[in-house]
Amino acid sequence: MQDLADRVGVSRATLYRDTILRDLIGARGDGPDARPVDHKAHARLGTELDMVKAEKAELQRRTNALEVERRALKERVRTLEAENKSRLHAQRTAEAMSDEVEGIREEAYVRGFQAGTTAATRGGGRLMGGSPLMGMAARLPRTARVEARNQLAKLIHPDKFANEPAAQLIANELLKQLNALADT
Repeated sequence: MQDLADRVGVSRATLYRDTILRDLIGARGDGPDARPVDHKAHARLGTELDMVKAEKAELQRRTNALEVERRALKERVRTLEAENKSRLHAQRTAEAMSDEVEGIREEAYVRGFQAGTTAATRGGGRLMGGSPLMGMAARLPRTARVEARNQLAKLIHPDKFANEPAAQLIANELLKQLNALADT
């Protein structure tokens, strides 16, 4: 427009103010190839722009909602991890206490059994309210005592009770007493 105004000898404002000149220059001038859009195209582009803005707003709303949900889930994960850690600690503590209680029970059982067998042998060699073993063994010949010991040892050998510690302990004590009776 400035170049044309200089060639014609008018101001650029004159060219812009006169619509007929402006249309002529716009239709026939050596300006850019792209001309302003007509009214229908402008309205269509405006509608598309409004739709894009609405879609952008909806996507922004969804993004914000998802961000809130992500934060809530992240906090829930933290809470569950803390609860899991607490439960795991409680479980380990309970297992340790259970092992300790089991150890105390086994130790008490062994002590009680040892005290019972000691008291039984001091009281004349009687076991479990039966007749005195020493007295009976003394009346049998040595070969009979050894044979009886071998037969009973096969029945009550401690290795047969590997999965039952209490029974294994009792079998071991009985075998010791049988060995002592066979050797007398």
